[in-house]
Amino acid sequence: LQDRAQPWVERHDLEGKMRASSGIVVLRDFLPLWVADSLLNQLERLTQEQWQLQQSSADYVDSNISHKFRSAQSFEESDLIFGMFGALQNNAFSTFSAGKYTRSHHIERHDDRASMPTRDSSSRGRVVVRHRDMAVIYYLTKDWREEDGGLLIDHGTSPGTRILPTFNMLVAFQVPRWHEVTEMSTARPLSLIHISEPTRLLSISYAVFCLKKKKQHKKQMLDINRQLIHIHKSRLPQKHYYKL
Repeated sequence: LQDRAQPWVERHDLEGKMRASSGIVVLRDFLPLWVADSLLNQLERLTQEQWQLQQSSADYVDSNISHKFRSAQSFEESDLIFGMFGALQNNAFSTFSAGKYTRSHHIERHDDRASMPTRDSSSRGRVVVRHRDMAVIYYLTKDWREEDGGLLIDHGTSPGTRILPTFNMLVAFQVPRWHEVTEMSTARPLSLIHISEPTRLLSISYAVFCLKKKKQHKKQMLDINRQLIHIHKSRLPQKHYYKL
């Protein structure tokens, strides 16, 4: 599966397409139908125990936003699946997970900004801070309707653009970029793959297949959460202000 689908993934210059389209690109019929069907089938075979509930109410002291969905990071052939999508960013440092949304699931408005301390061969054993600069969402559920909820609202435009989840469609956007996932109104699952936890005000994302790229930063992370809240507080909607 990975070998046969890899050429389809590698043909896309996502960064170039985003620069040419104001920071966001929507690609329909992204993979051959048989590949997309196979990926959907693998997600549908996961048991309820493999889907971990990710949930929080709004808590701006800890920079949590209101969110609720299920995710899975390790399952049969997950390394092959995630590895295939890693080619979208030239196998740069990325994180992946599968996601599933059902009734009442949602993610409040956020901008996907995130930082993570890492240590790998490229840093010669030193701890460095990587920053997410791209998010990719690959949708897998078929015949989705707007009234089902789960729409991606892109607030990078005014007014916001409503993007309906469509089978075999990929959405990529530069980070930071304000967006949200509307509340689900159906018990039918919306299948996806999304970024790893924790889900935070400035560090979450979601999707069918979603991944994030991180730039290397040489300074060590010192209380990243407090810094990001201080820097971006002025960009939050008024209802998100919190006196610290």
